[in-house]
Amino acid sequence: MRKEITILQENASSIVIDDNDDRDLDEYTLELSRLLESNNVSIVKTSSCSVIIRPNKIASIVVREFPSSSTNDNEMQQQIKKEDPKEMDDSPDGIISD
Repeated sequence: MRKEITILQENASSIVIDDNDDRDLDEYTLELSRLLESNNVSIVKTSSCSVIIRPNKIASIVVREFPSSSTNDNEMQQQIKKEDPKEMDDSPDGIISD
């Protein structure tokens, strides 16, 4: 599953990070919350990037889970195949269209 992490910081813009991770959302957020226990600079490593942050400046972290993009791509390709206009050429009513 694809996860989107939004880090909300004090007096700074939010940071949005994508991560392709198959772990359960509860397990994932528990591990992510451990970095807030530290007062030192921490590194958050994901499949898309690494972020160096100062945990004492983080107001909150939001983690959302989405189906992985490869699943969405396959579903979209199947939809396109279903709506293929070439199938319309063999119309049973004999009407030929351009």
